[in-house]
Amino acid sequence: MALRQLLAQQKYPDVIKEAARILRTRKDPSSNDNDHYSAAMIKAEAHLRLKQIPLAVESYATAAKETTDSNQLSIARASEVLAKRSAGGVFTPKPEPKSTTKPTPIPIIEETTRKQAFAALYQDEKAAFAPKFEAAKRRAGLQPIYDLTKSVTDLRDLEIAATGTDADSKGTLAAMGDYAKQLMEDALKKMSDHVEEISKSASTKSNSDSAGISFSFKGLSGKDTSDLKEAIATSEKLAPAADELGKALGGEGAKFDAIKTQCKTLHDRAKEVLEKDYTGTWRKA
Repeated sequence: MALRQLLAQQKYPDVIKEAARILRTRKDPSSNDNDHYSAAMIKAEAHLRLKQIPLAVESYATAAKETTDSNQLSIARASEVLAKRSAGGVFTPKPEPKSTTKPTPIPIIEETTRKQAFAALYQDEKAAFAPKFEAAKRRAGLQPIYDLTKSVTDLRDLEIAATGTDADSKGTLAAMGDYAKQLMEDALKKMSDHVEEISKSASTKSNSDSAGISFSFKGLSGKDTSDLKEAIATSEKLAPAADELGKALGGEGAKFDAIKTQCKTLHDRAKEVLEKDYTGTWRKA
């Protein structure tokens, strides 16, 4: 029996069992019911109806891994965020500033009220994003960008889940994207220049005997080694952040493709300089 039919008949344990079986099988592109994304999403619905919120969160996370469709990905991730922010299957929006009225809790178990909950959570996240962005601008380094990446993704995902588009958040996210791109480019150029400086210094030939007829490479200092390892680690951390920001920005995200390429170039070059053999001596001709 099809998963959606079992769900409609409120046979939730059967839904969970059958969905789990489908998720263990290879994907069948010709069948909607055997689609792993659909199976994981319907499994999450069954867990929600049983108020098994942690298991629903887990199923939404699985669904996000089972699709390459941007809208499906946003809905799965937004559903995961909403479920995590809801207590006992009910989401309570934040109160308006200076308001004495308590917000009305919104049930998320039924799909009919879930869009309302998505919209409310989107407004909460939108209100929180602006001060986070301004605070990030006042902090040095790349960490503020890493911290904001999840907020950017959540904001776009929640709007898509609530309205089907990212029309409202697009401008805000584009401004943040431009700022993040400039920071990333500046940081990558600075690190790349430093790697070349280290390479030039380490490859400098120096006298290796008192007679001045044998020479060897200067090699890496302890600080050089540490700086090269940091450049490699930063490139490995920055590339996924650029990828995530690119996806969150939708059509504007292509601008981060160059950042990912620069990250790989920095990573490979720093690794090359770090692993180069600086041992050996040469005699003066």
